[in-house]
Amino acid sequence: MKTGRTSWMKWIVLGGIGTIIFVLMVITVHDYLTEPFPGHADFYSRWEGARSFWIDGLNPYGAEASLNIHMGFYGRPALPEEDQVLFAYPMYTAILIAPLVLVDFAWAAAIIMVTMMALSIMALFMLFDLFKFRPNLIQMVFLGVFALLHYTISRGFILGQLGFISYVMYVITFWGLHKERDTLAAVALAIATIKPQLGFLIVPFLLLWGLRAQRWQFVGAFIVSMLVLVGVSFVLVPTWLFDMWGQVTAYTEYAPPIPSDVLFEDILGLPANAKYIMFAGLWGLMLFGWYQVLVDKQLDRAMWVAVITLAVTNIASPVIATPHFAVFMIPLIFYMKLLSRRPAHRRWSLALLAIIFIGSWVLFATTVDRETTLESWIMAYPEPILVLVSLWFTRHEWWERGAVLQPASESKLTT
Repeated sequence: MKTGRTSWMKWIVLGGIGTIIFVLMVITVHDYLTEPFPGHADFYSRWEGARSFWIDGLNPYGAEASLNIHMGFYGRPALPEEDQVLFAYPMYTAILIAPLVLVDFAWAAAIIMVTMMALSIMALFMLFDLFKFRPNLIQMVFLGVFALLHYTISRGFILGQLGFISYVMYVITFWGLHKERDTLAAVALAIATIKPQLGFLIVPFLLLWGLRAQRWQFVGAFIVSMLVLVGVSFVLVPTWLFDMWGQVTAYTEYAPPIPSDVLFEDILGLPANAKYIMFAGLWGLMLFGWYQVLVDKQLDRAMWVAVITLAVTNIASPVIATPHFAVFMIPLIFYMKLLSRRPAHRRWSLALLAIIFIGSWVLFATTVDRETTLESWIMAYPEPILVLVSLWFTRHEWWERGAVLQPASESKLTT
């Protein structure tokens, strides 16, 4: 009995300390960043759209709400050739961030930024557990810094990119499936769909895997979760799905050139449609992996194929955003585990982190547009391509040591 009380007291104390740290960080970020230096451009459109709905009673996809976003973003209506910064997310995004519309944007931005940072560290420790990785203190410090300050991750924090939330939800999904906490995994996967561009391939694959592996609770809980999110959204705004689709398709009219078009037209001098040859090859590789798992039932390859799917999503898709590359923390931790099997080789894991960390920032600094501060198209390719190449050459390691998408009692993951 005393042991139970001691355990509860420990968690209460830790929760209290964590809450105090969180509040202090929010105040610090607000006072020294979000208030004096307004930013978080990606988050602003979602926040103002949600605020317009909950406070002003407007359709977040409607003209009046869009004008509210323009006035807050530009101080005037957006010009036709400018980014229209529309809400353009599923309606249930407004439900999930509803509490943040009760405070002004500087506070909301501070809260979402600190929340993302906390979730990044939480996801890191979940990946340690997923891959049975026990880093030493130096590795843990380096990885903690990496999880907060790596270029693609910190860019997501600065922009308030909700795709980062999707990354964390995918980590929870993988962890939950491995631990046989299928309802948790399903709810997390449903929440991850707030960023459809990042999940349009991985979500179907995981559901098909769930059917193949007879994880009925996972599939059923996901369907129920989505019905709740989508159903409540339709109750709140009956036209939301069509309204969102209209905003998403309108994006192509004012969006900057996508990296693949720049690569093929401006760099290689080929027609833009030539990119579909590359896309077809990558999709073929991915679908071959799907076939191995879903038809041949080689379930030990499921995690390997899941990471391939995430990499292909971030290359062969219409919209690519570097903050989405946070999902590559998943294979990075696996490779850190591999490099740390022998104590003498742990320095190589630190060297890998340093190369990726420094290399990404150097590439950004040497290619950024000095006038607009926009990142170069080239930032879209190194990480996903390196992940795909590494996945191919380490496939046997993934099949033998990365077989985490199966019941924990049957896992072949070795320490």
